[in-house]
Amino acid sequence: MSVKNVGLDVEFIRRPWKRCLSMMKNGSVDAIFAALWTKEREAWAAFPKKKDNLKKLDESLSLWDSQYVVFKRVDSELSYSGGKFKNVISGIDAPPGYVAYKMLKDMKVLSRSNNTPEKGLKLVRLKRIDGYVVERNIGNYIINKNKSNDVIDSIGEVFFEGHWFLPFSKKFYKKSPELSSKIWNMIAIMKKKNGSMLIKKYSK
Repeated sequence: MSVKNVGLDVEFIRRPWKRCLSMMKNGSVDAIFAALWTKEREAWAAFPKKKDNLKKLDESLSLWDSQYVVFKRVDSELSYSGGKFKNVISGIDAPPGYVAYKMLKDMKVLSRSNNTPEKGLKLVRLKRIDGYVVERNIGNYIINKNKSNDVIDSIGEVFFEGHWFLPFSKKFYKKSPELSSKIWNMIAIMKKKNGSMLIKKYSK
C-alpha cells in the first residue's frame, strides 16, 4: 500500500458512496477512495495538480484510468451512440452518488432503482432494468463472478472516460500538503508497477 510506504498509519472504513462524499464534505474523513474529479467536488476536496499549472489536474498521479460502460442483456435492444440512448423502457441505473448517476438523471433515462453494481447487474439479468453503468473492469468482474457472461454484455461505445483519484479533504491537505503530495507520487509509482496485474486480476 502507498500509505505504508510513506510510514503512515491509516484507518480504513467502508461506507456507502454517498455517505463517503458527505463525510468528506464535512471533514470527518481525511480522504476517500476513489473519486473522479468534478467542479463541484473541487470545492471541498484537494486533487493532485500539475506543478507548473496549479489549475490543471495531474492525471499521471491518478489511481486508475477508467472507462464507464453500459451493461445490458445480450438480447436487449437498448443502444447508446453519439451521446444518446435508444429503446429505453425501464430505465438505466448507476451507483448513487456517482458521476454516471447524475449524467443518466440529466439525460432523463435514470431508473428508480438506486442499486449497487452487484444488485444492479442482477436486475439487468432479470430484465428489471434496461442497463447499468459502471466502470468496465468492475462490471466484468461481477459478471464473471456470477457466471452471467452469456446473458450480460457491454454496449460497444464507452459512456464516458475518467481518472480515479485519491482526493484529500481541504483540511488535511492544508495541514499536510507535503505528505499529500508524497502519497500521490507513491500512488503513481505503484500504479506503474502493478497496474497491468490489477487489470488482469479484475478482468477475469
